[in-house]
Amino acid sequence: MISIKKHNGLTWIDLESPHTQELEKLGKEFDINPQTISELRHPSDKPKVDVYNNLLYLILHFPKYGYGDKKESIEIDFVIGKNFLITTHYGSSDPIISFSKAFETISMLNKFELNDCGQIFFYLVKEIYKNTEEELLYIEGKLQDIESSIFTGDGEKVLESLSRVNKELIDFRRTIRTHKEVFVSLESSAHEFFGQEFSYYTNALIGSHERVWNILESNREILLDLRQTSDSLFSARTNSIVRTLTILTFISIPVSLIANIMGVNAQNIPVVGHQFDFWIIWLIMSVIAIFMLIFFKFKKWL
Repeated sequence: MISIKKHNGLTWIDLESPHTQELEKLGKEFDINPQTISELRHPSDKPKVDVYNNLLYLILHFPKYGYGDKKESIEIDFVIGKNFLITTHYGSSDPIISFSKAFETISMLNKFELNDCGQIFFYLVKEIYKNTEEELLYIEGKLQDIESSIFTGDGEKVLESLSRVNKELIDFRRTIRTHKEVFVSLESSAHEFFGQEFSYYTNALIGSHERVWNILESNREILLDLRQTSDSLFSARTNSIVRTLTILTFISIPVSLIANIMGVNAQNIPVVGHQFDFWIIWLIMSVIAIFMLIFFKFKKWL
């Protein structure tokens, strides 16, 4: 699918899952070198910045979410010329759709003062980072829900929820950790391509990345604190259960010993044979058990 937006002599072309014919046509129209066209045909695993005489070529990866559930990362390729911007991606992107609608509206109202397509690139990436911040805030809300359930919920479910959120944060870190290096490389390249004033936009993008990274690190620290708290509570509950079972076992030892002695097949065993021997033995064992319970309570072991 291809979408074309124009404003003041600038052209933005967005391609979702582009076909070879579409890419070759754009390559001829905007004088894009064959190597770049070849790379646009397939997703890439690594971000990069390539500088050519008439364009800049960037590859960036962003987390792709839907209502807070991790789906996959999405790669967006940017081919930036002075009067054209081409974006390609394999899969839909909500921030690109949102920016496209806003860009069309602003263009119709003629409120956008744009000198080159580097600025369109800047506003588009800002919109993507804004969406990323919202997703991180959603994860922060999930952490708050987990915090509320730590003292009242099932320990295993809490641990599972923490593990899921941890996986999401790991995916976030893996996806955006190299962005700063890309923007630093872009700054030196764009300085020659768009002029010195473009440094403002690259610095702003670095600031947006750092803001997202700080939110990510804040969520990660909260997660680690919650996990430590959950582990401590789980360990305390486990120790309490083990202590209780140990005390019950300790109480049952003398009671079982008396029962075994009374059950020995021998003559002249005390009490055995008495008219009330069962109740006497039961009373002795009960007294011993009660005494030991009182002793453990006094020692505050129960």
